Amino acid sequence: MSILYTPQPRSNNSLRRMAALTAQQVQNWLDPFPADQEHPPTPAQVDQWRARGHEFSLHPYVEEGLVEGYQAYVAAFEAEGYTLPAIKTARTHRVLWTGWVETAKVQAANGFGMNLDFYQMGSLLRTEDNRWMYGYFTGSGRPMKMVDETGQIVDNYQLLTGLIDEQLLKGVNSGYEGLDPAAAIAVSQQMIDNALTYHTALATQFHVDFYHPTSPARSQVEAWAKGTLAYAAEKGLPIWNAARFLEFVQCKDQAQIYALDWDEAAQKLTFQLYALPGGDFELTMLVPAAQNIKQIEVDGQPVKFTTQAEAGQTYAWFSFPPDQHRVDVWYGQA
Repeated sequence: MSILYTPQPRSNNSLRRMAALTAQQVQNWLDPFPADQEHPPTPAQVDQWRARGHEFSLHPYVEEGLVEGYQAYVAAFEAEGYTLPAIKTARTHRVLWTGWVETAKVQAANGFGMNLDFYQMGSLLRTEDNRWMYGYFTGSGRPMKMVDETGQIVDNYQLLTGLIDEQLLKGVNSGYEGLDPAAAIAVSQQMIDNALTYHTALATQFHVDFYHPTSPARSQVEAWAKGTLAYAAEKGLPIWNAARFLEFVQCKDQAQIYALDWDEAAQKLTFQLYALPGGDFELTMLVPAAQNIKQIEVDGQPVKFTTQAEAGQTYAWFSFPPDQHRVDVWYGQA
């Protein structure tokens, strides 16, 4: 989970109190919690959340100016004793966007490698015959970088947020589709199935505001969130925070394959493979398998692989930890 936090100057005491009360409703995810409801979590508690695999990052307001907003909230975040790690993401409050790529440039200048500021939300998703459409707004199920008016690539990914409580659920802010939890879970299941089919990333938005004990929408939001996460877990889909996914994307996008060699006599393909080490994940490599593959070795050691079709072609799939590797693939009858 990525926890996006708005520090002072915007969060007054009443908002802090509400946030602390609300946060206690999701304590199974985020234990331990502050004992004092009047104060935000301490840096030590945030460190413990991060150690459990959660991201704790920024949710800035920019109504008074994009640059000013990010500068003020980054400073306030750090003034409360929280650190912003090298790999971090952000979602701007109300997903306000400035210009063509100005928001992405300001985020990149402040060290944010990815934003989740593109919401799949609103009445424009409904067709003339009143059907709601679900899919990939950006034309892709993966995060992409912005390109400015001069053709320069901005070093900031944007990942579409495709499952949003205030789009699906009745009584949750705009609640465009007006669904009950069961119907909203069915939408989540459809999107998760698509993610598995097309190997895409699926970002969600669960507002903790609605977990407040006095919120009339609490039972709906809680049921939908639990149902969505349970289905993802049932399907074996990794549930990561946004920063960890960003690290994975950066590693994957920078991976290199070089020094390819084909030995006709031995029916062996050899190549070098490099991916930036350090991440606590593995990458998956696909090699052509139109002919039968007898064995795959990584650094001289046999590895397990599976064979399956992708986009009409047959490939052998194997995984490896990010680093420098030599790969040998033997073709022919086993």
